[in-house]
Amino acid sequence: MSEGSCSEPNCGAPAKVRGFCSSYYGRKYRRGEIELLPKDPSHHRLTSVDREAKTAICSVCGPTRIRVRTVRGCQCISLHRAEAAKRTGRKGSPLSREQSREYRLKAKFGITIEEYERMLAMQDGRCRICGTLPAEKRRLAVDHDHATGEIRGLLCSHCNTALGFMGDDVTRLSAAIGYLKA
Repeated sequence: MSEGSCSEPNCGAPAKVRGFCSSYYGRKYRRGEIELLPKDPSHHRLTSVDREAKTAICSVCGPTRIRVRTVRGCQCISLHRAEAAKRTGRKGSPLSREQSREYRLKAKFGITIEEYERMLAMQDGRCRICGTLPAEKRRLAVDHDHATGEIRGLLCSHCNTALGFMGDDVTRLSAAIGYLKA
């Protein structure tokens, strides 16, 4: 086995994380065969850093991919993911998705989930333009005036995209309607 190859017998794939190729590492991680990384970032020391290829040898993970950062240097991907999961809660959990949605609605549009749900109920859960219900596991988009920030309603992805491509320009939309009627 060469220095950069997977430590799993009979696998010649390049090692990416903790001495394993991404395929074997994923299997071992899901089975619980790989222990959690130490929480102290000082344990993750990188050597043989190749910024262009984004690879290095980590003192904890072995040969690994790295995240190149401009201010604080490079960071082992495993450590980066562990820190991100610690910050946001369990990755992919319904709680973190809901928290993220709440943050986005408040930051981008200045509304809460309750206000969104109230608007949705006023529109009977349908797109404000075409009246269709959103596809399964999809939500209606919040449409707003880009000049004033005022919320106009909730739209399906097709109507929201169409308005966006038309630049919210009434003249252009009227010309498109005239074109379709001709």
